[in-house]
Amino acid sequence: MSKVPAWAGRLRTERTRRGWSQRDLAVQLSRVSDRVLPEPESMVRRIRDHECGKHRPDDEYAELYCRVYGLSEHALFNDVDEETYLSDEIDAIELARRAEASDAAAARLRTAGQLADHAEHPEIRAWCLETEAWQALTEGEYQHAMILSQGAQDVAPRRSSAYIQATGQEGRAWARMGKGIETRAALNRIHQMVSPMPMPDRPEHHFRYDPAKSEAYTATTLSWLGDPAAVDYARQVFARLESTEDGGPRPRRAASARLDLALALLATDEPGEAGYITLQAVMSGLLVPSNYWRAKEVITGIEEQGLAEAVELREVYQELYGRSSKPPRPQLSV
Repeated sequence: MSKVPAWAGRLRTERTRRGWSQRDLAVQLSRVSDRVLPEPESMVRRIRDHECGKHRPDDEYAELYCRVYGLSEHALFNDVDEETYLSDEIDAIELARRAEASDAAAARLRTAGQLADHAEHPEIRAWCLETEAWQALTEGEYQHAMILSQGAQDVAPRRSSAYIQATGQEGRAWARMGKGIETRAALNRIHQMVSPMPMPDRPEHHFRYDPAKSEAYTATTLSWLGDPAAVDYARQVFARLESTEDGGPRPRRAASARLDLALALLATDEPGEAGYITLQAVMSGLLVPSNYWRAKEVITGIEEQGLAEAVELREVYQELYGRSSKPPRPQLSV
């Protein structure tokens, strides 16, 4: 009898540990899909084939599994056997990335860092520091975020993806503090490292930097800085994410790009279009929790302009996301 592939066993383990039947999983996959999927009864057969290793999920279903289980494609579908899976270097990174907003976040990051130190793997350690920098950034601790991101650069191999992304977090921290010279210096360093890189088959993979990700980082960073140049960057990123090129439309990332564009438009005194773009992002229903504070920041800026549309925008946001939102982040430095 042939051995069940590691990824197939992993799919079954993730489902059963949640107490789901295969039909329950079919319902969950339908909920996170950007299109209408077949009826659950039909999907159960597909799920069964996936879990026994008969057929490997195609790109669409692989992404849906990742959304439902909150794991990266590498974590779910790499071919490493389960008994050696936890020793794989990527697991330390995955452990760090799962430490989002829970009380166990600090402990998980420490564990990931200890695994990296034990394995003498500086890039994993750098990813842990980069993750901490992002958390500090979203909590309004901009100086701490800047220090952590610089620490990540100190330990990461030069020009590695961890090094480049840590440089991006440094630029974001400077932008939140309103430091234009330092922000642009960080962005320039990123562009110098990224410009020679070819575009991969699957752009914007989290742990692999590429020109597409650089564009998105630039749009976000400049919009936080209030630089008018952010408008053009954000429009380009949004158009690419909505297009059928480079792997097809990515609606969730497009929703995030709308927030960058809206904030950039506010800085160029175009609150009307900013409100319209923000309403599109909110009504898409695709904002993830890590973007709630960004949406509220833009909505607050539109309200301060005194637009009548701001009332509807706030009401729609509260209806769709209000119950699960966290307190607003500190405002941008001026």
